[in-house]
Amino acid sequence: MRPPDEAELAYRQAMARLDPFWQEEQAERQAQTGQWFAATFHLDRLLQARPDDALARYRLGLVRLTVNDVSGHARVCKDMRGRFGESLDPEAAAATASLGTLLPDAVKDAAPLVKLAKRALDSQPDDAGYRVTLGAALFRAGRPEEAVPLLEGSLKKQDKNAAVATQLFLALAHHRLKHAAEARQWLNKAVEGIEQATKAKDEAGQPVPVPWENRVRWQVLRAEAETLLKSPPP
Repeated sequence: MRPPDEAELAYRQAMARLDPFWQEEQAERQAQTGQWFAATFHLDRLLQARPDDALARYRLGLVRLTVNDVSGHARVCKDMRGRFGESLDPEAAAATASLGTLLPDAVKDAAPLVKLAKRALDSQPDDAGYRVTLGAALFRAGRPEEAVPLLEGSLKKQDKNAAVATQLFLALAHHRLKHAAEARQWLNKAVEGIEQATKAKDEAGQPVPVPWENRVRWQVLRAEAETLLKSPPP
C-alpha cells in the first residue's frame, strides 16, 4: 500500500480537525498551558458540533474568567441555565450550578442554582463534589448557615486538591456568618493547600501539574476571600 501523498495527508488532517474529540483534546491541551485564546477557539468549535456539551460550556466559562471577561462568564452562565435548567443529567446540572457560584454576581438569583445542585446531589448522594456544589450554591443564595455543614462534611471524602475550593467557600461562608476566626482558619488552610499543590513533585522529582480548572477556581475564590476578609462582614 502506497503512503499518502501531500494532498491526501492534508485532507486527512483537515477532516481530523472537524472531529469534536480532536477539538476537545486541543482545548484541554491549550488551557493546561495557559493558551487561553486558543483554548477558546477550540471550545467554540467543539460546541458547534456538540452544543449541549455541558462540560465544554463549563470550561468555556472558566476560560472567560482567565482573561477577566466577567461579562462573558455571565453570558455562559445564563446560556447554561437556559439549556440545562431542567436537565435531569446530574453532570449538566452540577456544571451549571458550579459555574454560577464562582463569582458573587455571576447570576442575579442563585435560587435556581440551589435547585440544580440539589437535583445533582439527589441523584448521587455520596458524591462529595456535588455536596460542595450545593454548599456553594446555598452560600451564594444567602444561606451560609446551611452551606457550612455540607461543605465541612464533604471534606471527609476529598483529596487535598479537591479540598481547596471547599475550604475557600468555607472561609467565605464563615465570614458571612461573622465567624472571623473560622473564616481566617479556612482561608489559611486553602492557601497552604494551594502552595503544596503548586510545589508538588513526583517520584522522579518532576513538578506535578495542577489541572487548569483547579487553578482557575482557586485563583478566583482566593481573591474574593482575601478581599472580603480584610473588612467586616455585611
